[in-house]
Amino acid sequence: MAHSPAFHLMPTQEIEVVSREELAGNRALLARVDELLDRARLGREALNSTYIEIGIALDEVENTKAWMEVARTYDSYIKDHCEVRFGKSWTQLYAYRSAAKYLLPHVSAKQLVEIGATKAAPLAQYAKRHDGQLPESLIESASNPNVGVEEFKATVAETQNENPEKGKWFQIPGFFVTPEEKEEIERGLSRAGDVKPLPEDCPEWLKTKITVQRMVAEFLSTYPCTENG
Repeated sequence: MAHSPAFHLMPTQEIEVVSREELAGNRALLARVDELLDRARLGREALNSTYIEIGIALDEVENTKAWMEVARTYDSYIKDHCEVRFGKSWTQLYAYRSAAKYLLPHVSAKQLVEIGATKAAPLAQYAKRHDGQLPESLIESASNPNVGVEEFKATVAETQNENPEKGKWFQIPGFFVTPEEKEEIERGLSRAGDVKPLPEDCPEWLKTKITVQRMVAEFLSTYPCTENG
């Protein structure tokens, strides 16, 4: 007896026919996403690779429209379903998915998982800024376990000709913040950048450097150091 096809009702009220095999595959994919989100939320195994696995799975969910099983739109699937299960902001989920979107044309899923989220993020940003192009040298550097994250970020900046001055790459340590603290910090950084116009075509790393230097200079001028520090 032949199986009848299943039907999906699109948000625009259009009917899309989905075979039983595709339906089963979509449900298995959604279950895989849930399993990865649970693993990440509970801090199990290597999170650097788990985050990228989430991005790869979410990219497939969008491409196959598997999200239609549980949500009216892909955005609502991410925000209303995945974020709750993930336990962190939906913006991070979009970042992982974006890394998969821009890097999978250049590397295999297995290689991308080995690269991990921390290196995949700057690598994907490079591909995004250069119309999807990615030098083989950057892929090799990202795949090299002996190249640290900060060293790799410096390599990406140099490849983009963003190294107009001498010095070593300096990464300001990250820290946890509440939404209110994040908003206040971003407002302060924005204000520091507005006091005096930034250079035209200023890369992101240089914007951060200039604004941080302005804030540091303002603080040191207000609270100058004494002989005892």
